Amino acid sequence: MHQTIVIGNLGRDPEIKKFENGGQVANFSVGVTERGYKKSDGTEREPHTEWYRCVAYNSIANFIGTYCKKGHKVQITCRKHTRKYTDQNGTEKEREEFIVSNVEHLTPKDKRNEPTIKEDPITPPEEDTFEEKKDDLPF
Repeated sequence: MHQTIVIGNLGRDPEIKKFENGGQVANFSVGVTERGYKKSDGTEREPHTEWYRCVAYNSIANFIGTYCKKGHKVQITCRKHTRKYTDQNGTEKEREEFIVSNVEHLTPKDKRNEPTIKEDPITPPEEDTFEEKKDDLPF
């Protein structure tokens, strides 16, 4: 068995499909950008983004659909799968997908698009008063 670990950002909100038997599937894409750089001969390499078409099932699909949105950074553990299908014109095609077996949400909570719970403002404690007594000083 092979595994691939991908760290990148969701390119769009996940598409969730639910089935009558209670199962569900999430389809989403993760983009990994390779930074650009300048070679020693002076030529420049432009930044390049590689896209991974991802599929997750059941509890992982539920997690992704609930907590992951476009732009969020994730780490996924997956395996490559080539799916064969026939398009509308009857042409046989292949599509490379990555079947997700684990996901970690790497976007900090304060940067996510989740609704925030409003709390009562915290009142700072009153300032302590300190009176200096000159007769207590050792000098």
